Amino acid sequence: MWSGMLIGMLVAWFSDGHPKYYSMADNQHLAYISDIGAQRLKALFVTGCIVTTLLFNTAIASECHFRRKGLLGQGSGTHSKYTSILSQTFASCGALGLILLSIFDTANHETAHNVFLFIFILGYLASAICYCLIYLRLWRPHRQASDLRTSLAVKVTFTVLEALLVVAFASLMDTKRNAAAAVEWTIAFIFSFYILSFAYDFAPLATRKMPARNSAHIELSNSLSRSFLT
Repeated sequence: MWSGMLIGMLVAWFSDGHPKYYSMADNQHLAYISDIGAQRLKALFVTGCIVTTLLFNTAIASECHFRRKGLLGQGSGTHSKYTSILSQTFASCGALGLILLSIFDTANHETAHNVFLFIFILGYLASAICYCLIYLRLWRPHRQASDLRTSLAVKVTFTVLEALLVVAFASLMDTKRNAAAAVEWTIAFIFSFYILSFAYDFAPLATRKMPARNSAHIELSNSLSRSFLT
């Protein structure tokens, strides 16, 4: 949903002949995501942000729940439990920021929009840092677990890369708006890969062995199916 929204906005902007919106600076030629989202595609922008945050935050809460129940590898301890709560809290702040920045567009509410923009970025970034701590704590006693190692590597890479890009974006947005716009689009698309990484985290649920009592039912069902086909 997030990637589709971004691609759709870019395609629409280029199809329109990459127009210069009144919310853009005089020397700005590359539109911010919010510049495009404040025009005729605002409905797409708002809807995309709301759907993305609802689905992604549900995934974050589900991952924390399944991890505590031991359904995703090793269950987390008390320390990881509280870190998970912090992660969900920061993600909720990021979700609220993303929804509000799409509603309070940069064309009509520039100050409020910028405030919500940084709440969105810092909220999800803080949530990712918490996830790094959770997976580091899970991986240490189980260094042979390749899935934990891969998830940890992805989340650390995302966190470090996004943090550097956020610093670059903040330093460029008032002076070099074209470069800042390019950095903003890069941050947004990298965020897509972070969202996608949770599909990998849920993979153990698909390969998890069924309990013995359910295996008997499955074997009986398979036998009946073979008999019926025969």
